[in-house]
Amino acid sequence: MTTNNAVNVGLSGATGSGSFVGATSPTLVTPTLGVATATTIAFSPTTGGIIGTTAADSASAGNVGEYISSVIASGSAVSMSNFTAKTITSISLTAGDWDVWGEVYISAANTTTIAQVQGAINTTTNTIPTLPGDGVASQNLVTPTSANWVPQTSGVPSVSISPCRINISTTTTIFLVGIATFGTSTLSLYGKIAARRRR
Repeated sequence: MTTNNAVNVGLSGATGSGSFVGATSPTLVTPTLGVATATTIAFSPTTGGIIGTTAADSASAGNVGEYISSVIASGSAVSMSNFTAKTITSISLTAGDWDVWGEVYISAANTTTIAQVQGAINTTTNTIPTLPGDGVASQNLVTPTSANWVPQTSGVPSVSISPCRINISTTTTIFLVGIATFGTSTLSLYGKIAARRRR
């Protein structure tokens, strides 16, 4: 009597029950994968995609979705000089492709006259970037008495900086920078810079 053991040739370390996968393009219904590396991953052309987390957790460092931020509260607002760019806060990003955005809030004395406030994201400290360009973003708030001056719910005027792409091959410090044109009295800026690893 001849026993057909062809399916076991060259295979070892079987666990559990079931069959070995011998095909080069198998269809696996409910596989559980460990840490895997692949050159390509294909999703369903209609409804498939990457399943997101349903827990209130954070992506690990180096993984897509990693989130980094720095917040400077009003009590630590940075005192400004008229028309002089100054860094409000910064974050350190490791190599990768990031989306970065920010918010700048204004604190000023009642008698301060404000003509313009600008917030920016830049790779150079104390510097408003040259626009347009990759890796930089900026937003102006001009003439407080105009329609552009929209207070927040708390009554604090602010500048929102739209996301920009930061694509870096080595660890880099990214700065939230502000500049203001004002007179008569004092003005300070505070805010937040945040980044999400795109890939």
